[in-house]
Amino acid sequence: DNSVLYFPADEYTVTTQGTLLTISGLDNIGVVFEPGAVLKMDNLNGSNMGTGHAFEFRGPFDGLYIDGLNIVWTRPVDRGFGDGLRIDGPYSSQGPADTRTISNITVKNCRFKNTPQPGMVLMGCSDIQIEGIKLQDTWADGVHLNACRRFNISNIKGENVGDDNIGLVTYYSNNTSDYSSGRGFGPYTQPAINEWSNYQGTVSDLSSTGGSANGVRVSGSNNIVINNITAHGRKSAIEIDAGIAGGGYNWSYLASKNIRVANVVATNSSSGIHVNTFNVSLDNSSQANYYTFDVAISGVTVKNSNVDNILLQNCAGIKLSDVESIGKSSRFRGIENTHITNFKQTNGNFQVFGRNSTVDPDNVSNENNIQLDEIHIREGNILLQDIHDITGNSLSTFGSGSDGLSVVRCKNVSLQGMTVQDFHRRGFLVVQSHQVFVNGLKIVSRSAVGSPFSSIEVGGGNSFAISKEVSIQGAS
Repeated sequence: DNSVLYFPADEYTVTTQGTLLTISGLDNIGVVFEPGAVLKMDNLNGSNMGTGHAFEFRGPFDGLYIDGLNIVWTRPVDRGFGDGLRIDGPYSSQGPADTRTISNITVKNCRFKNTPQPGMVLMGCSDIQIEGIKLQDTWADGVHLNACRRFNISNIKGENVGDDNIGLVTYYSNNTSDYSSGRGFGPYTQPAINEWSNYQGTVSDLSSTGGSANGVRVSGSNNIVINNITAHGRKSAIEIDAGIAGGGYNWSYLASKNIRVANVVATNSSSGIHVNTFNVSLDNSSQANYYTFDVAISGVTVKNSNVDNILLQNCAGIKLSDVESIGKSSRFRGIENTHITNFKQTNGNFQVFGRNSTVDPDNVSNENNIQLDEIHIREGNILLQDIHDITGNSLSTFGSGSDGLSVVRCKNVSLQGMTVQDFHRRGFLVVQSHQVFVNGLKIVSRSAVGSPFSSIEVGGGNSFAISKEVSIQGAS
């Protein structure tokens, strides 16, 4: 106890297989690298795969100080076994122990390169400060937290990270024998979203370039504030997901609660923001814990994604505001209890689908409860489809290459203050929809383009699929 392992400026090379150093149960200890110190890990096996960690700490203990680690692996041929820094909390029948767990951890000014797995992993730990971390060419996550609480992560730079730059993941199981996957240590599952579900944390000032997966991923987490995230050439800047194991997914995650995200910039990624679930149906209320999120995202700029700039799939409980989307469409498919406000889209469409399958407005039961405010699209259209219960205020499109604003197979639609300008074909289109109420619709077109062309069209596919109870007032 009360000791520091100090590495003076020099080059240290490890050539034996296995983990370099494992420390268990010692309080108030530290590892410090002097500037200029570098640890070269060459512990690969004959197949050029990792065989162990650099530094591993196992609880219970109180007090760990890590400063200046500079760890570079000989590049493995594939993802394997070996973390730069691994900190494992103790196992109890309730998951990480509430007393004598690992607590009061500081990790700062570190660099991890070519790690066979994550740069650093913390599981079942409390009261954590992580800052000034550089991640390069890791095979898995850069920084990974599982079942931790009270943490602050800041000033992280990732280059070609092989998985999520920062992964905040707590797995789900209601079987106590699964809480530590039978290993006595992490990864941990939890029976609910609680104070060990990566609880009460902050993530700020992340720069992520190249590689795979996401800037920040949040799964099964609780009460987290994320701010000032930039990503280029990633899967997404922010991914928030949940779902049930199966069909290629190895773990289950409950929907995260009280997640607040602000100030995100994403360029040339698959998507900028991605919220989704897997193996879950919004029509199955018994699965509500998997799809009912509490997430608010604001201050987002996304440019030139490969798939969709903003993508919400099969989820509920999302608030999205103050978004600028450029160069690719944004899509919201299978959503409930979602509010989108102050959304500006340029050169791309804004598409909202209440369900993943075709809806019959005569027989639809579940309400989507979607609210749209201040949605403004240039060089694209607005499509509202297969939705029961949607409200829109101040919606506009300019320069659509097709219809301007379309309502397809929807029920209980209330739209106020719409402007459609310079469109092809139809300005405002209603198809097979019921109870559509519009107040304030302005159609502007300098020339008739496309065929058929009309300012307003209300219709159906046949005599059995018609639009009815449609009211349009204040149109010009």
